[in-house]
Amino acid sequence: MRHTYIYIIVLAVIVVLCRCKEEPKEPYPNDNITMDIAKAAKYYHVVFQEAENAWAIIDREGYAAGEYREPGSTLTSYKVLECTAESNCVTVTITYNAWKTASDNMLTGSIRIVFSMNSYRMDNSANFYLEDFAINNQDVTGSGILRYRLVEDSENDHYAFVINSGAGGVATAAIHEAGHNMPQIISCAIANGQYERLEGNETLSMNDDLWAFHGTMTGRLRNDLNMNYTNTVSTVVTLVGGERVDGRLFFDMFCKIAQRGFSHVRIAERPDIYVQYRCSEVFFDSVAHIQ
Repeated sequence: MRHTYIYIIVLAVIVVLCRCKEEPKEPYPNDNITMDIAKAAKYYHVVFQEAENAWAIIDREGYAAGEYREPGSTLTSYKVLECTAESNCVTVTITYNAWKTASDNMLTGSIRIVFSMNSYRMDNSANFYLEDFAINNQDVTGSGILRYRLVEDSENDHYAFVINSGAGGVATAAIHEAGHNMPQIISCAIANGQYERLEGNETLSMNDDLWAFHGTMTGRLRNDLNMNYTNTVSTVVTLVGGERVDGRLFFDMFCKIAQRGFSHVRIAERPDIYVQYRCSEVFFDSVAHIQ
């Protein structure tokens, strides 16, 4: 009941970021926190989608070794999938150079994906590793797993998505300011994220895909011990008037952040933050814990 009440508050008074700024001396105002968390959700969705698409392309090519250039690649802006195995390609490296996505996110560096033969859309998994990878010149690190899930009575693709954490559950994936060893913006781990592809199942193009995500991301903001957070995306939220709607984050290729959806951010010693996503904007409200 507490969550229902809070979501009613959020949707009744939700406002734009500039309306909710903290006092100037606050080192971590809620608008910065919200944008950092929204960025992490989008960036690691990009990683998920790039890995899933590479797995699909290699499957289409019969797991044959070779080089596959993305249409539209040039000498200075390109995306290339490469497998150097003599046969039975089960490791592919995606290399990016100033590659712009449909939402104008620029990708550089590489992602390595490892899977089994003839495994795509089977009850199987692929491992991914980010290697000097960056989005918009911000270093994105980490590794993880995407596992295909067979779901009865569903024609859609379903995946479990994990971003690995280190010893003691400490998040090891992270986004940093431009340049190696620069300040950390946010670290994150996802123990059991769930994706469903609602549109675009029939084609290899990512541009017609619509993905829905729910799960919990954990980590630390700005490498501050006092800024450990959880960011939870639920399948259902309650709107004003008691209407229950799909609360998942919906991602397409054309939105800077999630196309739509909600999340609940918790940081110790601070009021909860409730976030609404609208393609290129994020709205939030901060609510004290109700006893």
